[in-house]
Amino acid sequence: YEVPNVEGISYTVYTNNTYTGAMRGFGATEAAFAYERQMDCIAR
Repeated sequence: YEVPNVEGISYTVYTNNTYTGAMRGFGATEAAFAYERQMDCIAR
């Protein structure tokens, strides 16, 4: 998202740790829609 006066720097690393978030199965699509919609509203 492009927000005036805000800069975010990120990078990706490869580790042997597993992903612990719940992004598979039932509810992932709905949750993604919810937080993407919130970001859209905040960015306005």
